[in-house]
Amino acid sequence: MMEVATFWEGPVSALEKACLLSFVNQGYDVTFYSFSEPTLDTGIKWRSAADILERDYLPRFITNGKPNIAHFADLFRLVLFQKTNAAWIDCDVISLGKHSSPWPAQVLVKEGNEHIINCVLRINDAKTLDEAVRLTKEFMDRDVPWAATQYVIPKALAFSGQRPALSPASEFSPLGADEWAKFLLPEHYDECTERAANARTLHLFNNILQKVGYHKDVAPPEGSYLHTVLQDQGLLGLFTGIYPADTVRNLAEGWALRFSARQAGFGALVRELVPSFRRTLARRSIR
Repeated sequence: MMEVATFWEGPVSALEKACLLSFVNQGYDVTFYSFSEPTLDTGIKWRSAADILERDYLPRFITNGKPNIAHFADLFRLVLFQKTNAAWIDCDVISLGKHSSPWPAQVLVKEGNEHIINCVLRINDAKTLDEAVRLTKEFMDRDVPWAATQYVIPKALAFSGQRPALSPASEFSPLGADEWAKFLLPEHYDECTERAANARTLHLFNNILQKVGYHKDVAPPEGSYLHTVLQDQGLLGLFTGIYPADTVRNLAEGWALRFSARQAGFGALVRELVPSFRRTLARRSIR
C-alpha cells in the first residue's frame, strides 16, 4: 500500500476531506499531520505535525509581515521525506485513479522549463534533501515574497548532481493555475475529461479558490468535471449543497478582471471602466 501524507492547520472543509478520501477509497495509506487534532473521516490517520517539525518553525517564515504557512509546509514536506517513506500530497489534490501502475519511487513533476511542482512530491536522495532543507531554512526570519521557495528543489538537484526522471505535468496536474475554473464549469467538461484522461491526480488550487471567495463546503456545479469525479467516487454527500454554474462563472469573471487589472495597472483599468460607466449613465438618462 502506497503511503501519502499532508500537512494542514485550521478548519478542514468538505473539499479537503473529499480529496483525502479519494486516496483512501483507492487504497492509499493517508496520514494527515497538524498541530491540533481535527475530526477526520474513517481511513485518514492523524499524527501530530510536531513528530516531523516543531511548531516553533511556523512563525519564522514571513511574507508581508505575516507568517507564511505555505513556506513552512515547503520545509515540512522535505523533513517528512527524511523521516518517513510517504509521498507528499497537498490537501487540494484529488486522486483520479486513472493508473493501475504505482507512482514512481521519486515523484518529481516538471512544470515549464525550471519549475518542479510541489503539490505532489517525493524525493529519496539524502544529499538532495539535505541541500533543499538548508536552502529553505535560509528564508527563515526574513520577509520574503510568496513562493520564494519555488526554486529550491531544482537548485538542490543541481547541487547533488542528480538527474532523476521527471513526470510530465499532465500526469499529476493536467490543468494549470490559470485554468482553475475549467474543472468547475460544465462547458469545459469535455476538455477536462480529455486532458485528464491519463492523469493520476488533479490539483484544485486551493489558494485561488480562497481568494475568489469559493465556499469549499459547497459542491461544484452539476455537469462540471469535478462534480462528476466527486459523484463517481461517492463523495458528494460531504457537501452541504451544489453551486449554480452562473455563480461560479461570476466568480471566475471577477477573478479574471482583478488579474487583468494587476497586469495592466490601475491606470489602464480606469481607462477601461470610465467609458463603460459613462455609457451606462447615458443609457439611464435616455430612459
